[in-house]
Amino acid sequence: MEGLDADAAIHWVNTQVSSADLRIETPSDLASGEVLLALMDALARPLTPLRQSTVLQSGKSKFVKIDNLAKVLEAVSAASGLSVAQYSPLDLVSSLEMGDANQMLEILWKLILKYDAEAARDPGQWVANVKRKRELHLEALQVAEAKRQQEQQELIDKERAQRQLGVGPNEVLRKQAEDEAAERERKQREEGERLRRQQEAEDAARARRLEEEERERVRLQEEEERREAERLEDARRRAQEEELERLRKEAEEQEVLPHLTPSP
Repeated sequence: MEGLDADAAIHWVNTQVSSADLRIETPSDLASGEVLLALMDALARPLTPLRQSTVLQSGKSKFVKIDNLAKVLEAVSAASGLSVAQYSPLDLVSSLEMGDANQMLEILWKLILKYDAEAARDPGQWVANVKRKRELHLEALQVAEAKRQQEQQELIDKERAQRQLGVGPNEVLRKQAEDEAAERERKQREEGERLRRQQEAEDAARARRLEEEERERVRLQEEEERREAERLEDARRRAQEEELERLRKEAEEQEVLPHLTPSP
């Protein structure tokens, strides 16, 4: 599977289903089927979302998971045109519960190759890019957590210093409230800027994907038109050959006929 591992697959899935407010931590989270439906809605964009047309049972028992996954695999196959009949819902659920995600990774890889033009062109480079994006995401989370801890420690140090200076409790509370309000405003501005940049990045990625899909559609259409032209040309050539053969036989029959006519 070109080196597709669980971490890269999880990052890719979470990227695709983020708009549905869904997230997985391990491949076993896919056993319920809900995230797979959301993934197909994001990839295939059916007129009626699969999460609406596919009714899943509630519950976390193995039987419920198997029944739901059977429905989901059928919906995935119908929406994508991919064959997943070789994957048994029972085997998938059982292997995921035992920590074996190979079969589920195979299904994800089929979807990736069908819907991601970059992966279809260069699978190895695509996997490397996804892994790098995941590393950058983890680094950003670590930086944010370190910053949060630093700010918390600075607040503790400030309160300690105020107490040492003998500042009254009311003044401390007022100052603390002002600082918290200022901090909330700053974080809101930062969050607004982050969301704006994120939306711009998502819009750009969506535009690139649509452009790639349009290029692929045009290529397939041109290929189909070329095959149709070849088919018509073959049909025309065969018709000409058949007509020539018919005329040849008529000419031969006309040449033979005088010899067969009895003399008066």
